[in-house]
Amino acid sequence: IQKFDSNGNFILKWGSQGSADGQFNGYMGGIAVDSSNNVYLAEPGRIQKFDSNGNFILKWGSAGSGNGQFNVIYDIAVDSADNLYITDTTNHRIQKFDSNGNFILKWGSQGHGNGQFYDTFGIAVDSADNVYVSDPVNGGIVQKFDSNGNYLIKITEYPGKSIYGIAVDSADNVYVLGTDNSLKIFDTNGNFLHDLKKSDGSSFHSQSIIDFDSSGTMFAYGATWGNHQIQKFV
Repeated sequence: IQKFDSNGNFILKWGSQGSADGQFNGYMGGIAVDSSNNVYLAEPGRIQKFDSNGNFILKWGSAGSGNGQFNVIYDIAVDSADNLYITDTTNHRIQKFDSNGNFILKWGSQGHGNGQFYDTFGIAVDSADNVYVSDPVNGGIVQKFDSNGNYLIKITEYPGKSIYGIAVDSADNVYVLGTDNSLKIFDTNGNFLHDLKKSDGSSFHSQSIIDFDSSGTMFAYGATWGNHQIQKFV
Protein backbone atom coordinates (compact mmCIF):
# COMPACT_ATOMS: atom_id res chain seq x y z
CA ILE A 1 0.00 0.00 0.00
CA GLN A 2 1.27 3.46 -0.85
CA LYS A 3 0.11 6.64 0.89
CA PHE A 4 0.18 10.10 -0.72
CA ASP A 5 -0.93 13.58 0.20
CA SER A 6 -3.75 15.17 -1.80
CA ASN A 7 -1.25 16.56 -4.30
CA GLY A 8 0.15 13.12 -5.08
CA ASN A 9 3.35 13.45 -3.02
CA PHE A 10 4.55 10.11 -1.66
CA ILE A 11 4.37 9.76 2.15
CA LEU A 12 4.96 6.10 3.03
CA LYS A 13 4.33 2.50 2.01
CA TRP A 14 3.81 -0.79 3.79
CA GLY A 15 3.30 -4.47 3.07
CA SER A 16 5.08 -7.30 1.29
CA GLN A 17 4.07 -10.55 -0.34
CA GLY A 18 2.94 -13.23 2.07
CA SER A 19 0.15 -14.34 4.37
CA ALA A 20 1.43 -13.06 7.73
CA ASP A 21 0.00 -10.05 9.53
CA GLY A 22 0.71 -6.93 7.49
CA GLN A 23 1.51 -8.93 4.37
CA PHE A 24 -0.66 -9.38 1.29
CA ASN A 25 -1.05 -12.41 -0.90
CA GLY A 26 -3.03 -11.87 -4.05
CA TYR A 27 -5.43 -9.25 -5.37
CA MET A 28 -6.17 -6.44 -2.89
CA GLY A 29 -9.77 -5.71 -3.77
CA GLY A 30 -10.91 -2.89 -1.51
CA ILE A 31 -9.72 -0.09 0.74
CA ALA A 32 -11.57 2.18 3.17
CA VAL A 33 -10.75 4.64 5.95
CA ASP A 34 -12.78 5.18 9.13
CA SER A 35 -13.31 8.30 11.24
CA SER A 36 -10.11 7.60 13.21
CA ASN A 37 -8.12 7.27 9.98
CA ASN A 38 -7.69 3.54 10.38
CA VAL A 39 -7.27 1.77 7.06
CA TYR A 40 -9.10 -1.43 6.07
CA LEU A 41 -7.75 -3.56 3.24
CA ALA A 42 -9.40 -6.52 1.55
CA GLU A 43 -7.70 -9.57 0.14
CA PRO A 44 -9.15 -12.89 -1.00
CA GLY A 45 -10.69 -14.31 2.17
CA ARG A 46 -9.76 -11.68 4.75
CA ILE A 47 -9.73 -8.07 5.92
CA GLN A 48 -6.75 -6.40 7.58
CA LYS A 49 -6.91 -3.21 9.64
CA PHE A 50 -4.00 -0.75 10.04
CA ASP A 51 -3.48 2.65 11.57
CA SER A 52 -2.70 5.56 9.26
CA ASN A 53 1.03 4.86 9.57
CA GLY A 54 0.62 1.31 8.29
CA ASN A 55 0.91 -0.43 11.66
CA PHE A 56 -1.07 -3.69 11.77
CA ILE A 57 -4.03 -3.69 14.21
CA LEU A 58 -6.15 -6.77 13.51
CA LYS A 59 -7.50 -9.11 10.85
CA TRP A 60 -10.56 -11.26 10.29
CA GLY A 61 -12.09 -13.59 7.75
CA SER A 62 -11.29 -16.75 5.84
CA ALA A 63 -12.21 -18.27 2.49
CA GLY A 64 -15.72 -19.66 2.27
CA SER A 65 -19.41 -18.79 2.32
CA GLY A 66 -20.20 -18.67 6.05
CA ASN A 67 -20.70 -15.56 8.16
CA GLY A 68 -17.42 -13.65 8.21
CA GLN A 69 -16.04 -15.63 5.29
CA PHE A 70 -15.36 -14.29 1.80
CA ASN A 71 -14.48 -15.30 -1.70
CA VAL A 72 -13.66 -12.35 -3.97
CA ILE A 73 -13.92 -8.90 -2.34
CA TYR A 74 -14.04 -5.86 -4.61
CA ASP A 75 -14.85 -2.94 -2.36
CA ILE A 76 -15.40 -1.69 1.20
CA ALA A 77 -17.43 1.22 2.54
CA VAL A 78 -17.63 2.72 6.05
CA ASP A 79 -20.69 4.37 7.63
CA SER A 80 -20.95 7.12 10.25
CA ALA A 81 -20.56 4.61 13.11
CA ASP A 82 -17.47 3.05 11.49
CA ASN A 83 -19.33 -0.10 10.51
CA LEU A 84 -17.95 -1.75 7.39
CA TYR A 85 -19.93 -2.95 4.38
CA ILE A 86 -18.07 -5.43 2.20
CA THR A 87 -18.94 -6.67 -1.29
CA ASP A 88 -18.58 -10.44 -0.98
CA THR A 89 -18.72 -10.69 -4.73
CA THR A 90 -18.80 -14.33 -5.72
CA ASN A 91 -21.01 -15.13 -2.73
CA HIS A 92 -23.47 -12.61 -4.25
CA ARG A 93 -23.99 -10.69 -1.03
CA ILE A 94 -23.04 -7.81 1.26
CA GLN A 95 -21.65 -8.41 4.74
CA LYS A 96 -21.63 -5.82 7.53
CA PHE A 97 -19.15 -5.74 10.43
CA ASP A 98 -18.23 -3.40 13.24
CA SER A 99 -14.78 -1.80 13.27
CA ASN A 100 -13.38 -4.70 15.31
CA GLY A 101 -14.39 -7.24 12.71
CA ASN A 102 -17.44 -8.59 14.52
CA PHE A 103 -20.10 -9.87 12.11
CA ILE A 104 -23.37 -7.91 12.25
CA LEU A 105 -25.51 -9.03 9.31
CA LYS A 106 -25.56 -10.02 5.65
CA TRP A 107 -27.97 -9.67 2.77
CA GLY A 108 -28.31 -10.72 -0.85
CA SER A 109 -28.42 -13.87 -2.94
CA GLN A 110 -27.76 -14.78 -6.55
CA GLY A 111 -30.48 -13.61 -8.91
CA HIS A 112 -32.01 -10.71 -10.81
CA GLY A 113 -34.66 -9.54 -8.34
CA ASN A 114 -34.63 -6.62 -5.93
CA GLY A 115 -32.03 -7.25 -3.25
CA GLN A 116 -30.31 -9.91 -5.34
CA PHE A 117 -26.94 -9.70 -7.09
CA TYR A 118 -24.87 -11.40 -9.71
CA ASP A 119 -21.57 -9.67 -9.00
CA THR A 120 -21.34 -7.04 -6.27
CA PHE A 121 -18.58 -4.59 -7.20
CA GLY A 122 -18.70 -0.98 -6.02
CA ILE A 123 -20.22 0.09 -2.70
CA ALA A 124 -20.78 3.52 -1.14
CA VAL A 125 -22.58 4.97 1.89
CA ASP A 126 -24.37 8.32 2.11
CA SER A 127 -24.78 10.68 5.08
CA ALA A 128 -27.90 8.80 6.28
CA ASP A 129 -25.99 5.50 6.14
CA ASN A 130 -27.91 4.25 3.13
CA VAL A 131 -25.85 1.77 1.12
CA TYR A 132 -25.46 1.80 -2.67
CA VAL A 133 -24.21 -1.31 -4.47
CA SER A 134 -23.26 -1.63 -8.13
CA ASP A 135 -23.84 -4.91 -9.93
CA PRO A 136 -21.87 -4.75 -13.19
CA VAL A 137 -23.11 -8.00 -14.72
CA ASN A 138 -26.74 -8.06 -13.57
CA GLY A 139 -28.03 -5.62 -16.20
CA GLY A 140 -25.77 -2.82 -15.01
CA ILE A 141 -27.72 -1.67 -11.96
CA VAL A 142 -27.20 0.19 -8.69
CA GLN A 143 -29.42 -0.77 -5.78
CA LYS A 144 -30.00 1.32 -2.67
CA PHE A 145 -30.50 -0.23 0.78
CA ASP A 146 -30.86 1.04 4.30
CA SER A 147 -28.14 0.22 6.84
CA ASN A 148 -29.97 -3.01 7.79
CA GLY A 149 -29.92 -4.31 4.23
CA ASN A 150 -33.55 -3.54 3.41
CA TYR A 151 -34.05 -2.83 -0.28
CA LEU A 152 -35.17 0.73 -1.03
CA ILE A 153 -34.91 1.59 -4.73
CA LYS A 154 -32.99 0.93 -7.91
CA ILE A 155 -30.91 3.98 -8.77
CA THR A 156 -29.95 3.31 -12.37
CA GLU A 157 -29.80 0.69 -15.06
CA TYR A 158 -27.46 0.31 -18.02
CA PRO A 159 -29.13 -2.25 -20.31
CA GLY A 160 -26.37 -4.24 -21.97
CA LYS A 161 -23.69 -2.22 -20.20
CA SER A 162 -21.53 -2.84 -17.15
CA ILE A 163 -20.92 -0.48 -14.26
CA TYR A 164 -18.15 -0.57 -11.72
CA GLY A 165 -17.19 2.54 -9.80
CA ILE A 166 -19.72 4.22 -7.54
CA ALA A 167 -19.31 7.09 -5.08
CA VAL A 168 -21.45 9.52 -3.09
CA ASP A 169 -20.53 13.18 -2.61
CA SER A 170 -21.20 15.41 0.41
CA ALA A 171 -24.64 16.33 -0.96
CA ASP A 172 -25.56 12.64 -1.29
CA ASN A 173 -25.48 12.72 -5.06
CA VAL A 174 -24.59 9.33 -6.50
CA TYR A 175 -21.87 9.05 -9.17
CA VAL A 176 -21.96 5.94 -11.35
CA LEU A 177 -19.17 5.00 -13.75
CA GLY A 178 -20.04 2.77 -16.70
CA THR A 179 -17.86 0.79 -19.08
CA ASP A 180 -19.15 3.08 -21.83
CA ASN A 181 -16.81 5.62 -20.17
CA SER A 182 -19.70 7.77 -18.95
CA LEU A 183 -19.94 9.18 -15.43
CA LYS A 184 -23.59 9.76 -14.60
CA ILE A 185 -24.90 11.62 -11.56
CA PHE A 186 -28.16 10.86 -9.75
CA ASP A 187 -29.75 12.30 -6.65
CA THR A 188 -30.38 10.10 -3.62
CA ASN A 189 -33.88 9.29 -4.89
CA GLY A 190 -32.55 7.91 -8.14
CA ASN A 191 -33.42 10.89 -10.32
CA PHE A 192 -30.94 11.42 -13.16
CA LEU A 193 -29.16 14.78 -12.93
CA HIS A 194 -26.58 14.85 -15.71
CA ASP A 195 -23.57 13.26 -17.35
CA LEU A 196 -20.23 14.49 -16.11
CA LYS A 197 -17.32 15.01 -18.46
CA LYS A 198 -13.78 16.16 -17.84
CA SER A 199 -12.84 19.80 -18.40
CA ASP A 200 -11.52 19.01 -21.87
CA GLY A 201 -14.87 17.46 -22.81
CA SER A 202 -13.58 13.89 -22.83
CA SER A 203 -15.08 10.93 -21.03
CA PHE A 204 -13.63 9.00 -18.10
CA HIS A 205 -11.98 6.38 -20.26
CA SER A 206 -10.82 3.19 -18.54
CA GLN A 207 -11.51 4.30 -14.99
CA SER A 208 -12.91 1.71 -12.60
CA ILE A 209 -12.80 3.23 -9.10
CA ILE A 210 -13.96 6.70 -8.02
CA ASP A 211 -14.06 8.35 -4.61
CA PHE A 212 -14.25 11.74 -2.90
CA ASP A 213 -12.14 13.32 -0.18
CA SER A 214 -13.46 15.55 2.60
CA SER A 215 -13.09 18.69 0.45
CA GLY A 216 -15.29 17.29 -2.32
CA THR A 217 -12.40 16.57 -4.68
CA MET A 218 -12.91 13.47 -6.81
CA PHE A 219 -10.22 10.87 -7.45
CA ALA A 220 -10.43 8.25 -10.21
CA TYR A 221 -8.29 5.16 -10.49
CA GLY A 222 -8.13 2.78 -13.42
CA ALA A 223 -5.19 0.41 -13.11
CA THR A 224 -7.60 -2.49 -13.53
CA TRP A 225 -7.81 -1.46 -17.16
CA GLY A 226 -4.14 -0.73 -17.66
CA ASN A 227 -3.53 3.02 -17.31
CA HIS A 228 -1.77 2.69 -13.90
CA GLN A 229 -2.53 6.18 -12.62
CA ILE A 230 -4.71 8.13 -10.23
CA GLN A 231 -6.43 11.24 -11.56
CA LYS A 232 -7.74 14.11 -9.44
CA PHE A 233 -10.69 16.34 -10.43
CA VAL A 234 -12.38 19.39 -9.00
